[in-house]
Amino acid sequence: MYSRNKPDKIYLHHFDWTEDFVRNNIDIIERNYAKYPTRNRWNTNCHVIHDNDTDVEMIDYSFLRKEYKILAEKVSQEAGLQKWCLSDIWYNFYKTGQGQEEHDHDGNGGFSMVHYLIFNPEVHSSSKFVRPEVPVPDLVQGDVLIFPDYWVHSVPDNESNERRLTAACTLTRMNI
Repeated sequence: MYSRNKPDKIYLHHFDWTEDFVRNNIDIIERNYAKYPTRNRWNTNCHVIHDNDTDVEMIDYSFLRKEYKILAEKVSQEAGLQKWCLSDIWYNFYKTGQGQEEHDHDGNGGFSMVHYLIFNPEVHSSSKFVRPEVPVPDLVQGDVLIFPDYWVHSVPDNESNERRLTAACTLTRMNI
């Protein structure tokens, strides 16, 4: 699991403001979903909108970027990343039968961040890692799971009638 010059640790953080953020943005997400239920930049069965898309209604990505930068600063200091940047931010909205294939975000030794905005651990699955030795901590709505960007992961299909929503980005190591 460990690779020299690449991180190998999971970080977990919780944002208490998550429920308020969802309440203030869910109508926009639902309207975007109604137009594009399987829109994404790769071939998968979920609805994804990035902060640099120009043909949809935007959620409050500026608030997310501000909060994620504060968290990224803490993680980068602990992980020893001297120079880093945040990628674009996107949300993933899953209704019944929607999930994501196995993939990674391998840039150059940074981290992937997944914020569980609407998440019921009784009916939703968290991200799954391909390697069985990588345990996913028990997660609740509001948690942010931060893991090495080269770890292959997926999102099992949502088998419930409850919608599931995450926001994601990458914390990319920059060459000095």
